[in-house]
Amino acid sequence: MSTLQNGCTRGTGLFGRNLDEVWNQLFPQLERTGSGVFLPRVNVAEADDAWELMFELPGIAADAINIEYQDDVLTVTGERKFDETRAVEWKFHRVEQRFGTFTRSFRLPDVDGEKITAHCADGELAVRVPKLPAVVARKIPVVARPTSG
Repeated sequence: MSTLQNGCTRGTGLFGRNLDEVWNQLFPQLERTGSGVFLPRVNVAEADDAWELMFELPGIAADAINIEYQDDVLTVTGERKFDETRAVEWKFHRVEQRFGTFTRSFRLPDVDGEKITAHCADGELAVRVPKLPAVVARKIPVVARPTSG
């Protein structure tokens, strides 16, 4: 058995194989192309007045990202493209990065869709979604009318 850098061990047999080998046997098209399922990681945080969603999107330009809010659902879509010019210059033996389009959707009711902002820098997209002010019940006084008699 050999020890990998991360401290895991690799052995022989079905359960001792390197997970990459098993993955590549199950999904060989992903191994060859680097395309397929592309689902960027996202952190969702809540404050008293807003939600903030932070997406990991390295290598994706701001103009390749689309954000929409409709029917209480925030949807972020985009595309990471493979640099075809590098494929001409180099022979790739392994492509682990994922390329292609992605879509992430989040139900966020009771927010102000008109005030959503987004900023992209250093491979991270931050989307701030302000909440609507809390609806406070208002007491309505009942005034007695004089009765005619």
